[in-house]
Amino acid sequence: MKQCSVSCIVCIGTAIQMMAVLSNKLRSRDPEVPGSLSAAALSSGDCLEHRCSAGWVPKTDFHQVTTTNGSSDDACCSKTCALFVNNSGCGDGYLPNPAYSRNVEYSTQKCCDATCQDDFQCTESGYKSRGASARGHSIEECCGPTCSLFACTDGYANSSARASNIGSSTADCCESTCALFNCTDTEGWLTNSAAATTIITDTAANSSSRGVCCVAQCSLIAGQCATGYEVPESMNDVLGNNESCCIEQCGHVVCELGWDANVSKAAEFGNSTEQCCIKTCALYTCSGDWAPTQNSTKLASQDYTNESCCEASCQAHTCGDGWLRNDDVTALAGNIDDVCCNKTCFLHTCPSGNRNRINSAVNASLAVSDDFCCELKECARFDNLTALHSQQCSDLSEDECGARYIIANTSNSSTAVVQCVWHQLGNTSIYTCRSSSGTPVFDCTVGM
Repeated sequence: MKQCSVSCIVCIGTAIQMMAVLSNKLRSRDPEVPGSLSAAALSSGDCLEHRCSAGWVPKTDFHQVTTTNGSSDDACCSKTCALFVNNSGCGDGYLPNPAYSRNVEYSTQKCCDATCQDDFQCTESGYKSRGASARGHSIEECCGPTCSLFACTDGYANSSARASNIGSSTADCCESTCALFNCTDTEGWLTNSAAATTIITDTAANSSSRGVCCVAQCSLIAGQCATGYEVPESMNDVLGNNESCCIEQCGHVVCELGWDANVSKAAEFGNSTEQCCIKTCALYTCSGDWAPTQNSTKLASQDYTNESCCEASCQAHTCGDGWLRNDDVTALAGNIDDVCCNKTCFLHTCPSGNRNRINSAVNASLAVSDDFCCELKECARFDNLTALHSQQCSDLSEDECGARYIIANTSNSSTAVVQCVWHQLGNTSIYTCRSSSGTPVFDCTVGM
């Protein structure tokens, strides 16, 4: 036979003591009239007719008691624990026991049971006092195992909130988990294995636990998507939620600048400008002899061609008479001389008192300034004259003199032309061709 441990011996000893106490407390009961008493004896006492009040019982010798002042509870009866509890109460650390109510006793120790109290010191780890509601005064009576020692299984999980509670059963210590929830009893729902150990408060089929323990197939979410989102038919059997099942449709996409919504794709699934929108001419890159347009109608066009999206460029323009190609604007939109070309001196408007030079090379050149394109109107008188190669008008005949002019350089590097003049020498009858008396005209084309 196995040896009994010390704690077992203590336990047995304590039990024997408690039984003795209980037996002692239950020993005293209502006294009974001895069956051997004679009628004479029964009629000799003063308490025979007395009825004890509540909480009192007749004394064992009530039939022999004689009194000088008549019968009373004090004279004829004995106090019981019921009276003690009613009058005094058990006091702190004790609880009344109904089993003792008719015992002929009148004290806390005889009429009440000691309780364990909340501060009872339990020495074994994981045990705590059963508290003031538990009767006892030993470790075995007052200490109980807490739920921290109990291992929950079979779909139940230990609850941190109950860990310090006294208990040793699933009902006392455990919480239900998703492992106990039946997801498949409703079509379209499957078990969420990742949530198997999640604690829930309700396992009813229609409870909020379904959203925690189960995952829905996308077919259940159809019709719950936000505006502009739908569940594709191909995803009906896929597991997911609103975020993963509801796919954006093109009708919900905001097209980027330069794109227009493609109305024909509004109900199709897509989430980008490239998928759902059409390019407009605002994004078109013109090529060849075409240039970008500023025309709003053309920019909004979806006909992605040079002809629809662009304007003819200056590169394709042929400049008219009196105009020169402007290489700085060849890539710009334009098809007229004013936009695509530069004026030559031939088209230059000279200021008052001036005229366009008659030099063909000048007139075919870019009109850079009035000085380049224009000359004084006085230069016109040299148009039909012949320039001399020398700067001397002498030795010319009278007929030749009037048809000639000389070109002279001045001190300020400008060029002057002077017509030869038939000149009388003093009061003589001698004439000669000279230039000194002629009026010079500066910067005429003839002098260039």
